[in-house]
Amino acid sequence: MIKAVLFDFGGVLTEGGKTGSTRAMFGAVYGIDPQTVRMDDSAIQAFRGKITDEQFVQNTNALNTDCPPATVDMFIERATIFDRCEPVYTLAEALRKQGIGTGIFSNVYAISADALRRDGYYDGFRPLILSCDHGMMKPELALYKAALHELNLAAGEVLFIDDNEQFLEPARKLGMHTVLAVSPQQIVDDVTKLIAKENGPKAA
Repeated sequence: MIKAVLFDFGGVLTEGGKTGSTRAMFGAVYGIDPQTVRMDDSAIQAFRGKITDEQFVQNTNALNTDCPPATVDMFIERATIFDRCEPVYTLAEALRKQGIGTGIFSNVYAISADALRRDGYYDGFRPLILSCDHGMMKPELALYKAALHELNLAAGEVLFIDDNEQFLEPARKLGMHTVLAVSPQQIVDDVTKLIAKENGPKAA
């Protein structure tokens, strides 16, 4: 029986914030093709909360000195993560009304998480498993184990939704149910069918 659903944020609860969005944001700020933006492992360190977002932006500026320097504010202004997928939010609310817990399991920069929390994007979701808070990021297996610990559930009682196949593999390894997110309506349809199958028709 599925007792909780973990939602990735970018690409699931919002159509923005998918793989490649960080490079795209810098490309927009610099006014260049995103594929030509030079980056190092600072993004990974920022996702893990090991460096500040300001350090991350400064490090990226240092690699792209031929471009006007970006600021954290510019980075956030061009973020694509603030367009809610309303059908998926409606699904999450319906799940909660059925007694199924809903949490967020996301690789996210601290400044983005702060803005999302402040503006209500995380409202109703518990727990929040955010990479910047845990010092780890998907697909590190330890972060998935931390999510299960916070839920206090067995892996087989949890469904995880993500738009990145690579991030679903550790969940499957632990025994979680998974749904690969392709589009908002597909997420709603696949989750509804899976929960009806696992929890009985009354859960559909």
